[in-house]
Amino acid sequence: MFGVIYVVFSEVLGIGAGIANYPAVLLLNLLIFQFFTDATSRAVPSMVSNESTLRKMEFPRAVVPGAVVLAAVFTFVLNLIAVLAILLFTGLEPRETWVLVPLLCLAMLVLATATSFILATLFVQFRDIGQIWMVATLALLYSSPIMYPVETIPNGFKWMLIVNPLAPIFELMRKWAVDPGAPDVVTAAGTPWGWYGPLLISLTICVVAVVLFRRKARTLAELL
Repeated sequence: MFGVIYVVFSEVLGIGAGIANYPAVLLLNLLIFQFFTDATSRAVPSMVSNESTLRKMEFPRAVVPGAVVLAAVFTFVLNLIAVLAILLFTGLEPRETWVLVPLLCLAMLVLATATSFILATLFVQFRDIGQIWMVATLALLYSSPIMYPVETIPNGFKWMLIVNPLAPIFELMRKWAVDPGAPDVVTAAGTPWGWYGPLLISLTICVVAVVLFRRKARTLAELL
C-alpha cells in the first residue's frame, strides 16, 4: 500500500516534490492512521461478535472494545519499530523533538479508544454503522494531511483542518519527527482554530463515548 501510494502521489502527481523527506512523512502518517482504522474498524462488531459471552458472563463490558484496541496497539508498536529502523537506515537523522512523538501516539490512542467505544455501542442497535464507518474512514484518509502536505491545501478548504480532530496529529508528526521547518498547526490552518477546533471535537468525542457507554453498558446483553 505504501509503495502504490508513494508512486502515485510522488512520482505521478508530483505532490511530494520539494517536501523534505516526503517518503518518511508519508510512511509515518500512514502507519499512525492505519492504527486508528484498525482499532476502530475491528471494534465496530466486537460486542455483537461476543454476544454469547456477554449474555452468559458478568464482567466489565469495556473489556470487549478495549481488548480490540489493545491488540491494535501491539501491532502498531511492532510496525513502528520496523518503520523507525527503515527510516534510520535510509538516512533520517534523529532529532530532539522525537521525544514528543509519543504524545502524538497517545493522542491517537485516546481518540481511537473513544471512537471505538462509540462505534461498538451503536453497532448493537444500528448495524449500518459498519458500512457508514468504512466510508467515514475513507473520507478521513483523503481529508487529512497524510498523503499531501498542508501547504498544498487551497485556502477555501482550510476548514478541513479545523473540523478534523486527526489533522493536528499528522501535521505535528511531520514537524516533530521529520521536518522541523514544516508549518505548525496554527500556520497551516491560518487561524488559532487550527488548535481549538480539533481539540473541542476530540473532547466531545471522549465525553460522548463515556456517557453513551455508561448508559448502554447495562442493557447491551438485552439489546443483543
